[in-house]
Amino acid sequence: MEDSEIKIKQEYKIYLSSYVRKGLAAKLIISIIIIFYFMYSDLYLRGNIYAFYTRILPLVLSSVTLVIYFLNKKYTYLGQKIYLLFLVSILLMTLEKCLIHLHDDTLSAVVSSTILAFFLISLELRSGFRLAIVIYFVPTIVFILVLVFFFDVSAKEQITLANIFPMIILGFVINISRAKLRYNVFKANYSLAIEQKKTAELYEEVLVQNNDLNQKNKEITEQKEDIENKTKQLKTSNAAKDRFFSIISHDLRSPFNSMLGFSELLIENFDEYSSEQSKEFIVIMHKTMVNTFNLLENLLIWSHSQSDNLDFNPIEKELYWLSENSVELLQQTAKSKSIALINQIPEDIYLTVDENMFLTVIRNLISNAIKFTPKGGEIKIMARLVTINDLKNIEIVVEDNGVGISEEMQLKLFDISNNISTKGTEKERGTGLGLILCKEFVEKHDGKIWLESERNKGSRFCFTLPVYRS
Repeated sequence: MEDSEIKIKQEYKIYLSSYVRKGLAAKLIISIIIIFYFMYSDLYLRGNIYAFYTRILPLVLSSVTLVIYFLNKKYTYLGQKIYLLFLVSILLMTLEKCLIHLHDDTLSAVVSSTILAFFLISLELRSGFRLAIVIYFVPTIVFILVLVFFFDVSAKEQITLANIFPMIILGFVINISRAKLRYNVFKANYSLAIEQKKTAELYEEVLVQNNDLNQKNKEITEQKEDIENKTKQLKTSNAAKDRFFSIISHDLRSPFNSMLGFSELLIENFDEYSSEQSKEFIVIMHKTMVNTFNLLENLLIWSHSQSDNLDFNPIEKELYWLSENSVELLQQTAKSKSIALINQIPEDIYLTVDENMFLTVIRNLISNAIKFTPKGGEIKIMARLVTINDLKNIEIVVEDNGVGISEEMQLKLFDISNNISTKGTEKERGTGLGLILCKEFVEKHDGKIWLESERNKGSRFCFTLPVYRS
């Protein structure tokens, strides 16, 4: 422990030496210029030869220190001591000035400059406790003795000179406090540097040991990712299975119960019902059968897609006539709700798609639009050429002015794990399975599907498909 303390003190001396040298030349040059100015002022402006003599010692010491500073590093220690003497000579000079101007009207100003000099030098000095006592109190004691034995000091002058002593004590306290604080900070930093070095060495050892652990962790991570992927696939599979059984047990069963109930009523009361009442029941049964047929068709297509038994045969097709097939098929359904179904796709757009998959997508999107558009509404099918990542794509849009979809519902529409089934404007039933098919088939074509909607303002279902496939 003692050896360590000795080592720190040695390093601290070196640190102080280098610290004092920083900016020393500039300080000395400025000091020499200021001293020359005061000497000139004392000699030619004020005519005070005694004040002139007080400047000689600081001038000599500052000049010698400057010369030593520029000579060689081996003179550094001597230069520091002379620089210290220079600072002490400044204090002596200010005290001598007080004696020279003791009985002048300028005594107060000289005392003020003395106090300022003590304060500034207190900030510059970097001495220990013993040296600080010599620097501050030896000149002060000599000053007091000279005053007592050689000068007749009035009460007013005594009060003025007394202002110097608090600054001397304060300067001493400042110097000692800063010296102690500086040493403690250096000691802490030095110890920290040693600990950091040890830590760095230990860290290198740990790095070497961690190489094997990292390799093992990598293997474990790969195994974990494999397990997570399989778990995710299993969850998706289970969600799909649950959705499948939910559709069979509820969504497919309910319309058959409805049709059986209406047909039974029609059979039992056929003679009692008027032709208009009978037609009303038949229309309801027809709508239910159409919806059930669409549901069964989607269900069969989806089950094929889940088992990877669905053929994928993309060929080049003209988009207008391909989409017109679905428009004509659903035109009657749209007319039953007085909805205008408009195909605005230009006739000169070609793209490479699987015809069955594309028809399933466009049919489901138009069916959804009809379902959620009130009577008298309008549905548009549009397309345009866009560039995505420097590749030509066709953006197809099915736009309606229906009831719109809330933001919360939009986040769930394309997720098989969410059981989304919302009735249409005429209480039409659905399963949400159609949009799942749309997403799968669009992504099968390396495309993207999304929704833009706002409540009570309508919806825009958009999807992109590449013009050409490799």
